[in-house]
Amino acid sequence: MKSHPEERARVWERMFLQTPPDRSLADRDWSWLIERLHAAEVKTVLDVGFGRGHWSVALARAGFQVTAVEISTVAVEHLRAWAEEEGLPIEAFVCPAQELPTDGVFDAVIANSVLDHMFKEEAEEAMRRIYAVLRPGGLLLLGMDGPPD
Repeated sequence: MKSHPEERARVWERMFLQTPPDRSLADRDWSWLIERLHAAEVKTVLDVGFGRGHWSVALARAGFQVTAVEISTVAVEHLRAWAEEEGLPIEAFVCPAQELPTDGVFDAVIANSVLDHMFKEEAEEAMRRIYAVLRPGGLLLLGMDGPPD
C-alpha cells in the first residue's frame, strides 16, 4: 500500500469504515511489553500509526500516559470514543509520522507496521521525527510487516 500520504489516508479510512472494530487485541497478555517499559521507567508513550488502537488502550490501562497519532480521522475518532468509554486519558491526533514535532518529550515510541507502508524517503523522515520526539535515552519499539523494499 505504498502511496502518497493523502492517498494512503483515504485507503485506511475506507478500511476502517468497512471493517467492524475488533477490540479483543487490547485484552491480550501484554505483560512482556509492560514489564519492559516499567523496567526502563517509561511514563509517556507515543503510539505512531496506532491503527485500531489496541496498543494504546493496553498501555493506558497499564497506567502509561499515551499519546497516539494516525493518518486516519476515522481511526482517531474510534480511539477517542474507545478511550472515553473506558475512562482512559489517551490523547489521539491526526498526524503523519513525517510531521511529528521534534521536542523530545516521550519516554518511548511504538511504531508497529507503519514504516513499511511508506516510500523510502517518507520512512527516513518519519524515523528522523521519531528519534527527535524521543527524550534522550528513550525506547523505540519498531515493528515491520512488509517486504524489505
